[in-house]
Amino acid sequence: KITTNFSNYLLVFFAVLSGIRYDVGIDYLNYQDSFYYSSNYSIEIVYLILEQSVKFLFNDFVVLTMVMSILTSLFIYLALNSRKIIGFDRLIAVCFFIFFLGIPSFNLMRQGLSIAIIYYATSFLHKNNRKYGLYVLLAMGFHFSSIIFLGLIFFKNISKISIGIKGYLLLGVIACITNFLGVFKY
Repeated sequence: KITTNFSNYLLVFFAVLSGIRYDVGIDYLNYQDSFYYSSNYSIEIVYLILEQSVKFLFNDFVVLTMVMSILTSLFIYLALNSRKIIGFDRLIAVCFFIFFLGIPSFNLMRQGLSIAIIYYATSFLHKNNRKYGLYVLLAMGFHFSSIIFLGLIFFKNISKISIGIKGYLLLGVIACITNFLGVFKY
C-alpha cells in the first residue's frame, strides 16, 4: 500500500512538474505560437477544442500544458488501476511511464496524451469494444496516429497472432507508404 501511494504521488508530482515547465521540448514554442497566435496546424479536433477553451478561459499557455500533463497522468493512473497494478509493480510502471512516455511527451505533448489514452483504452479491448472504440476516437482527437488501434477490435486472439516474413514485409511497405504520404506526421 505504501509503494502504491508513493507511486501515485510520484505520478502527481510529475504531472505538476511537466505542466509548469517553460520552453522545454522541441515542440514547446510551436504549441505556444499556435496557442497565442491561432496558427492551428493541427487537425485533431479535441485538442483544438481544449486549446481554444483554455485560451478563452485563461489565455495562458502554461494552463494548457498543465491540463495536458494532468490528463496524461490521469489516463496512466486509470490504466494502472484497471489492470490492478499495485505495490512495487506499480512503482516500476510509473517509472517506465515517466522515463519512456512522460519525458518524451515534453516534445510530443499531444502524442503523449494520445498514448496514455490508448493504454487505458486497451483495458476495455474485447470486454467492452464500444468503450474501447470511444477512447480510441478520443485519443485520435489528440493525435490522429491512434487510428491504427481501431483495428485491434477485429483481432480476438491478438497475442496468438504469428506474422511471417511476408507479413513483416507488408507492414514495412505500409509504414513506408504512410510515412511518404505524411499520414502520421506530428
